[in-house]
Amino acid sequence: MKTRKGFTLIELLVVISIIAILMAILIPSLNAVRKHATGSVCLGNEQNLIVAWVMYADDNDSKLVGGYPYVRDIHNSGSPYPDRTQWLCSPLAEDGTTFPGGASNSSAYMQACLSTPPTKAHIDRGIRAGALYPYLKTLKVYHCPGDKRWTRDAPPMNVYQSYSVSDPMNGKFENDSYAYKKIVEIKRPADKYVFVEEAARNASFNIGSWWFGYKWTTGRIEDSAFIDPVALWHGDKNTFAFADGHAEVHKWKEPATIKALRDYLDDKGFALNRTSGLPEAAASGNQDILWLAQHYY
Repeated sequence: MKTRKGFTLIELLVVISIIAILMAILIPSLNAVRKHATGSVCLGNEQNLIVAWVMYADDNDSKLVGGYPYVRDIHNSGSPYPDRTQWLCSPLAEDGTTFPGGASNSSAYMQACLSTPPTKAHIDRGIRAGALYPYLKTLKVYHCPGDKRWTRDAPPMNVYQSYSVSDPMNGKFENDSYAYKKIVEIKRPADKYVFVEEAARNASFNIGSWWFGYKWTTGRIEDSAFIDPVALWHGDKNTFAFADGHAEVHKWKEPATIKALRDYLDDKGFALNRTSGLPEAAASGNQDILWLAQHYY
């Protein structure tokens, strides 16, 4: 009778080695494909958002929707309240009041968020109360699938909304003279971005507007710098939506920029901050910072 021989130990080790080599080759490729796929979804989200943004202006005498989810009520001791002229409202409680703790940039909000974090239902109600929601009628468009803050981070770092409005596009400073109020006022709209993927890891900074240090201290465009970060959820690329109604992918060129933004996402000492901008690279001569400055205002 013939007996069947099994695999020898050497043969098994060879097979395992081959599988390990194939996995080492395939995993980076699969990661790249996944990042490309999330980038495609993000591009579609921003395309939908910018179309809604333009439609809102068309329906409202060319007025730009506000990016900041609160305005100040001067008749109520300056306390903030949600305003339906904003693109995204803060989470709302069951009775329609703000939840929790008032303005998302207040210490009360931070304390309340830590003790009673908003649920997904609260956030969903806040998004539906925003001015652009009637033009979109879907919640998914507000969130990039590559943005893991909501499921990964503890309150108040578990930010859900992935996109913010650039400040000059009425993002936050609704009464400042340098912000556009109407779409017809925008100079070269095809060159001016509106929606940005914001990486702020703190809910108090992720408030619907994106602030960049345009001509930060000296008035020279070369001295611009980061204030709010952008998010590297798609490798070394970001998506931007522009005031003429189109969205596009932008690839960063400077290794220092990529390192700083990745370090921010990885929480390595918060590489970006409000005082020093981008410490890993001089603002003057950095192609990425210059690009952001040229398309900011």
